[in-house]
Parts: sequence; C-alpha cells; structure tokens
Amino acid sequence: MTGQWTSAVVVFGQDWNPHVEGVGPFPGEKNDIGPPVFHIGRAVQRALASVGTRKRALGPRSNRAVLAVFAKAALLVPAGFLAVHFLRFVFLW
Repeated sequence: MTGQWTSAVVVFGQDWNPHVEGVGPFPGEKNDIGPPVFHIGRAVQRALASVGTRKRALGPRSNRAVLAVFAKAALLVPAGFLAVHFLRFVFLW
C-alpha cells in the first residue's frame, strides 16, 4: 500500500488531555536509522512517557542484515557438520 503514512501518535493522560507525538522521518526524507515501524515505535514510547507510562521496550527489533546473519549461520552449521563427517569418512578408508 503506497500513500499511507502514520504521521502522529496520540495518547490521553489521566485527565483526558491529548498528547501528540510526531512520527518521522516523513516519506521523501532521508532515513538513516531504520524502517518506518522503528520511528512509529519510538514515537509511541515517547508519547507514553509523556503521560507517565514507561516501558522498557515495545518488542524485539531486527532488520534484514541481522536476519541475513542468522540465516548464514543456520546454513554454515550443518555444512560444517557434513564437511567434518565427510573428511572423517575419507581418511578412515
């Protein structure tokens, strides 16, 4: 879906006063930190902190680079296991 963007997060305090926290960067701006969901999560944390609710984290974060490292490790472990057993087999005969 293109053209949809979350630009602000609104939370309500105990007295029902709204607190607005902007989300950025906006489409078209340079984004060096992470995907849009990172900025939304950070805005939610700031908005909740403004009304006195503090959370350590909203959940685990990852990106494609981290997932690629785990995928490579998951492929290297069985490949190494097979290589060691193949070399044992070759040198025993």
